Amino acid sequence: MTISGPLRTAFLAAALSAPLLCAAQAYEDWTVQCDNVNHCEAVGYGPDRDTAQWIAVQLVRDAGPATPVTVRIIVAGDGPGEPVDITITVDNSPPVRVRANQPIPKEAAHKLLGRMIDGRAGVLDDGAQQWALPLAGTKAALLRMDALQGRLETPGALVRRGGRPEAAVPAAPAMPALRAAPSADEIHDREIEAALLAELGPSEEGWGGHLGLYRLSNGQILVLLESDRGPTSSYYEAWLANGKPPYQPRRIDLPTNGLASDGLANADFDGQVLGSYSGRTLSDCFHVSKWLWTGSRFELLAMHHADHCRGMLASIDNRKWVARKAPPVSPQHGQKH
Repeated sequence: MTISGPLRTAFLAAALSAPLLCAAQAYEDWTVQCDNVNHCEAVGYGPDRDTAQWIAVQLVRDAGPATPVTVRIIVAGDGPGEPVDITITVDNSPPVRVRANQPIPKEAAHKLLGRMIDGRAGVLDDGAQQWALPLAGTKAALLRMDALQGRLETPGALVRRGGRPEAAVPAAPAMPALRAAPSADEIHDREIEAALLAELGPSEEGWGGHLGLYRLSNGQILVLLESDRGPTSSYYEAWLANGKPPYQPRRIDLPTNGLASDGLANADFDGQVLGSYSGRTLSDCFHVSKWLWTGSRFELLAMHHADHCRGMLASIDNRKWVARKAPPVSPQHGQKH
């Protein structure tokens, strides 16, 4: 059976846009990551090397028709790098000069991507050292990014442009809106602390040194209890307890909406948002999760989880989930005067 061109394109689009469950998909030097509102990031990592700095090429694009693509050359070590002038040469093309760690102007970015997609060899040079430009997998990664955002065969596609109207590109899914409950107050009461710890009882490893208590808007108490401590991180458990004895604390399983999670690390709570932050050494990647207290439960507000980072820590975004924090409802809202 012979498959027509349009049908073949449709089959390819369906295969390429199969759900990733927000996992970063690897294509040789490159990874592609999209979140729940189809905001996508493609990153090509330079080779591992024994220097103080690494390089990466990063493309970030929101969903929807005619959205711009932001391109950066990242030169960084432990944390974000400072702006620096870089010369990029691909095969035998004339060099392109850009400012690293800043968005590349549209014309220069278009020229660079056009050369990279089918390029064989490339070099970045800052005048003091050189890096190999990550080219292996570029075309496959950008094709995947186009497919996930429904751009194949449109003028705005990065790789496979065509005559399909730009208006046919799907709009971004609606960002979830979470209604914040009134801010909780921190509790400083030794009697309540002692009573809660007595009801919790000893853990297998022994509780750590930090205990945080907060009176939530519905009268319950949030208990943040350090359960373990490592060289760079402390690990916590979160519990909900009654507002008065017997407290009957119940451990909270914080929602991840089906995404992988590192648990609750280096936790903090500002009265509305509970945060977890991990990845503070070059051997680990940077992970951030945030949950909003909505009055009866915690709901996932944001998750940034780097499956790959090559020691760049916070330089690569890897946003997997995002929601909008709506303000609390006023007690007088909806009342007639």
